[in-house]
Formats: sequence, structure tokens, C-alpha cells
Amino acid sequence: MVAVGEGVRTLSGELIAPAVKAGDHVLVESHAGIEVKDGEETYTIVGTSNILAIVE
Repeated sequence: MVAVGEGVRTLSGELIAPAVKAGDHVLVESHAGIEVKDGEETYTIVGTSNILAIVE
């Protein structure tokens, strides 16, 4: 993970923090997310629901 958002809000407005943090290595579903290119670097933007596991 290069960057992580602030989390998601419930219907009542409560903020739920993400389970991952910048620097974590994660496994994601095949074909998940959107690829974005920044210069020579390619990043994949994925939602929390597409993260299968945090590799430790």
C-alpha cells in the first residue's frame, strides 16, 4: 500500500477506519481496481472490499 484513505462512513455518519495502512503488503482480487499511471510508475486503486489479505 502506498497510500490509504480516511475510511468509510456508516449510514449514521460514523467513520470506520481502514484495516490497512501505508506500507502494508496486500493480496487483492484478480482484475480488481483501476490502474493509474504517474510517469513511469503504475498504481492500482482498489476499494477495501477487494482486499483479500494483509501479508505479514
